[in-house]
Amino acid sequence: MTAAACAFAAAVAMAGFGALPASGATGTPAAPEASGLPPGHEVALFDSTYRSLAERVTARGYAPTSLAGYYAAMYTRDSSVNALALLLGGDDAKARAILRYIFRYSAASGQARMPHRIYQESDTLAAAGEQTDVSAPTVSFRGPHAQATQPIPAPGLVTATDVWLDRTSQARGTVRATLLAGTGPDVQVVDTTSIAVSQIPAGGGWVTLRFLPPLFSSPPAGGYSLRLEAPDTPPGSVTWRGAADGTLSYRERVTDFNISGYDMYDETDQAYSVLLVWARYVRANPSDRTFVAETWPYVRRYANYYLDTPGYLDAGLDLIRNPILDDEGYHNTYDLLTNVFTSQALHELTPIADRLGDPADAGRWHSISEQIERGIDTNLVTTVDGKRIYGEKYEVTEGNRFYPGYSFANLAPIAVDWYALDTQTMANTLRAYLTHESRDWSGVQMPSSMHDYAFTGHNDWVLTKGLAWEWRFDQENRNQNRIPALDAFLRHYYPDETQPISEGWILDSDENLRVTDPGNQEHAGWYAIEMLETYRGLRGTANSLNASMRRTPSLYATAPTSVVAGTPFTVTATLYNTTGEPVDYQALRLRPPTGWAVSQPPVGGGQLAPGDPIPVTWTVAPPADAPVGPATLTVTTRTTARRGGTQRLSGGVTVTVARQ
Repeated sequence: MTAAACAFAAAVAMAGFGALPASGATGTPAAPEASGLPPGHEVALFDSTYRSLAERVTARGYAPTSLAGYYAAMYTRDSSVNALALLLGGDDAKARAILRYIFRYSAASGQARMPHRIYQESDTLAAAGEQTDVSAPTVSFRGPHAQATQPIPAPGLVTATDVWLDRTSQARGTVRATLLAGTGPDVQVVDTTSIAVSQIPAGGGWVTLRFLPPLFSSPPAGGYSLRLEAPDTPPGSVTWRGAADGTLSYRERVTDFNISGYDMYDETDQAYSVLLVWARYVRANPSDRTFVAETWPYVRRYANYYLDTPGYLDAGLDLIRNPILDDEGYHNTYDLLTNVFTSQALHELTPIADRLGDPADAGRWHSISEQIERGIDTNLVTTVDGKRIYGEKYEVTEGNRFYPGYSFANLAPIAVDWYALDTQTMANTLRAYLTHESRDWSGVQMPSSMHDYAFTGHNDWVLTKGLAWEWRFDQENRNQNRIPALDAFLRHYYPDETQPISEGWILDSDENLRVTDPGNQEHAGWYAIEMLETYRGLRGTANSLNASMRRTPSLYATAPTSVVAGTPFTVTATLYNTTGEPVDYQALRLRPPTGWAVSQPPVGGGQLAPGDPIPVTWTVAPPADAPVGPATLTVTTRTTARRGGTQRLSGGVTVTVARQ
C-alpha cells in the first residue's frame, strides 16, 4: 500500500461522521412530529411500491429500472433513488449494495464519469481459465483458521469462479471465498463472498462463487488468486477437490464492462444524485469505514469531473450544464433540477471531506455549492403573474433561451431538501404550474410534464415523481385542500394498490389512458421517499409494513369531484383482497344521502383469492333540489377470513353538488 493510501486509510479509521449536519432546506418547515400515515389507499400503495423496490435488488446490488422490461438494464440515476428510499425505510444493507455496485461497475468500465446505464454481470465461462481435474480430495478444511489459496490466470475481468466442493452429511456452516488480484505487495482484495455449506451438492459438485465488479478496468498483470476458508464448519467436513499434483479445481467466469453510446449518455444530474445518496448513507452509517475507504476515491473523481472539465460550470450564469437532461426527451440545458442536485450534493459532501482530511475539496465544494445557489437565485428564479417562481431551464441549443416552465424540474428543490429552498417561491411555482400547465383529470387539476408523447392526439403526461414532490410540499406546508385531490387522482387512475406505483399516466384528447411502466424504479423510488419523508409513521416498518392491514381487505370508492343536482352520475367501489388468504365477502351496498336514487347492481357475495379485486358500479341520481355543497356516499360490506375473522368494511366518497 502506498504512503498516500496508508494516510487515507488512517483518516478513514479516525473519521467520525455521527455529528455531521443534517440535510434539509432551511426555508421549509419540518414535517409534523406525528406518527401519522397517509390516506388508506396510499398506505397500501406505498407498501406494494416499497416491497417492489427492495425485492428487485440482487445480493450484489444490481437493481433493474423496469420490472416490465420497458427500460432495459439498471439506470444509474434511477437506482440511486431506490437506494435513498431503502435508506429511509431502514434497509441500509440494500442501499449500500446498490451504491457499491454503481461505483464498482463505473470503475470497471474505465470511464472518466459514471455510465448512464449499467448491466448485470454476465459471469461468462472463460475457456482459458479453468482446471477441471477433480480426481483428488486436495484440501480438507480442518479448523477455523484453515484456508487454501489457488493462483488462477486472468482471462478477463473475473466476476465469478466455480470450484468443485464436497461435504459430509454432517457438514454445516459457511464457506468464505476471497478473490485477490495481483501478487506480492501490490495484491488487492477484489471482493469476498460466502455460501452456505448446504449449497454444496450432496456427493460433491461445482459451486459458483460470485463477486462484485473490480475497482479496476484491466485484468491484473499478475493474475488472480482464489482463497477459500470454512471457519465455522466441523473439521474435515468440507473438501476442495482438484488434481493429484495438488492443483485445486476452478472455472473462471468473466464480464465485459466495456460500454459506449447510449450507455454513456452524459447526464450531470445522475452523478450528483448518486453522490448525494452516498453522503446520506455515510451520515446514517458513521461506522461503515470499509465502505468509505472503498468508495471515497471515486466520489472525489466523479464530483470533480464536472467541476474540472471545461464546458460544464459556467462562470457567467453561475450554473452547471447538463448535456442530456432526461426530462422524457433529452435536452442540453442549464436546468433547475441539475443545479439543485449538484448544489445539495456538494453541500453535503463538504463536511465529509473535512472529516477525511481533504480540506481542499471541502473548501472548493462549499464554494461551488454557494456559487450555484447564487446562480439559481439570479438566473433561474423568474416572475410569473407578478410572483417569484423557480424557472425550469436554459436551452443551450437555442442560444440559451430561457423557459420558465413547466415540468417536474420546476419542483426539484423539494426532492433534494435543497438547503436554500424558499418556501414562498416554491408555493408560487406550484400555483403557476397549476394555472398554466395543468389539465383536468376527472375533476382533479394535475400538472403536466409533457405533451404529444408517443400517443394519439394531443395528450398530457402526469409523472409520479412530480406528483410525489408536490404531495410532500403540500402536506408539509399544510395545503390540505390539495392532498384529497391528489388522493382522488390516485384512487381513480391507479386503484389497484396491490401493484407498485407506475411511472406515470398519459391521457389523450379522446380520453384514452395509458399507464406507463408500473414499478419504474425512479418514480416508485421518489413516491416511496416522499411518503417516508412526509409520514413518519411509515418509517421503521420496512419489510413488515402494514401487517395489520394485510389481515384486512381494502375497500375504496370513487366518484366525480363535482356533480349536478338532478343529473345521474356513477360511483365505483372496489374491494381488494390485500391479505394473503382467501376472503369471503357479502354484497357491496351503497348508502347515499336521503332522497337520492340509486340503482343497486345485481352483484351478490362471493370469494376473492389473495390479490384479487371486485369492482361494483352504481348509477346515482341526486334530486333536482339537492342542497348545494358537499355530500357523502358510503359503501359497506362484510368479509370473513380464517386469520382476519369477520369484519365490517366501509368506504366513503364525497362529491360537491352544484346547480345547473
